[in-house]
Amino acid sequence: MPTLSDYIQNALPTWAGGSAVTANEASERQASATAEIMAVATSPGGQQPISTLLDNDQTLVNGQTYTFTFNAPGATVASLQSDISGQAPDFITQVSVTPVSGGGFNVTFVYEGDGSDLVQDVASSIVAAGLAVNNDQLGFVSASVQTTVGQAIQPTIAAQVAGSIADQTTLANSANAAAAKQDSASLTSGIVWIAVGLAVFVLVAPSILGAATPRVSVGGNA
Repeated sequence: MPTLSDYIQNALPTWAGGSAVTANEASERQASATAEIMAVATSPGGQQPISTLLDNDQTLVNGQTYTFTFNAPGATVASLQSDISGQAPDFITQVSVTPVSGGGFNVTFVYEGDGSDLVQDVASSIVAAGLAVNNDQLGFVSASVQTTVGQAIQPTIAAQVAGSIADQTTLANSANAAAAKQDSASLTSGIVWIAVGLAVFVLVAPSILGAATPRVSVGGNA
């Protein structure tokens, strides 16, 4: 809520200590902008799942769920699950194998490693596991990570909020500067007009006063 100080600042011109945009108003605008950004990020539409393909040289993130897709002629869900359980590295956990329409399999797992493992290295370890356990011939197709739109834009929210803060600050400073300039110009203009008015009055007043004074006749004639 606006404070008494805010009302006083708004009522006064900037040259007399007033402010075009008070700190309270700037804070309220920033809070509104931040709330709007967060509302978009956490809205139902902002939480729709999306899958993002990964580059082969991209590192995996501990605790993140990944899906690796393989061509595997002759393999089955059971054999591929057995391959991974038997020979894949320990950092591949909570494995789920599902068939892909048209051939191939998705291997979904939670990565629990130190973050030094590349996509291509993990894919190679799964291919090697298939050969070692059931002689399944796997061909790596792609790797993806599933997230939500809300999660995807989280890293940018801080930047948006910071940018909004900067915008509001710049806006307030510009408004205050413009108001100060306008007040200064108005004050200067007012002083000039007052000075001109006084000068005109000094020059014109004697004639006006002389014209308004009645003449007195001495020893008047009939």
